[in-house]
Amino acid sequence: MTMTDLRPMQVDTYRAIQAALKAYKVRHEKVPIIENIDNAKEANATLVKIEITHDGYLKIYNNGDLMTEQQFADYSKFAVSDKNPGDQSGMFGEGAKLILGADFDVSVVTIS
Repeated sequence: MTMTDLRPMQVDTYRAIQAALKAYKVRHEKVPIIENIDNAKEANATLVKIEITHDGYLKIYNNGDLMTEQQFADYSKFAVSDKNPGDQSGMFGEGAKLILGADFDVSVVTIS
């Protein structure tokens, strides 16, 4: 087999997200809150504000550092991370995407 015979690996992203969600020891509805607070901590935030709006939206704000252009580009890629083995969080590049496997309607908005 030569390199030209190889095909890129295909991943069923939805199933991968569902499997990752099952690894959590909390209800799926709590995962976005846990992940957003963890991301805020990693961004050196000193304030995290969680708001439930009158129309039922969950909004999470923090005053952490902004992402670099490369970090933002990597954010949309599943399993991409700049963390090192042994880091307690963020090493697998999956957490922020787990909300996409939720059993309810989801939209993700990032504002800088």
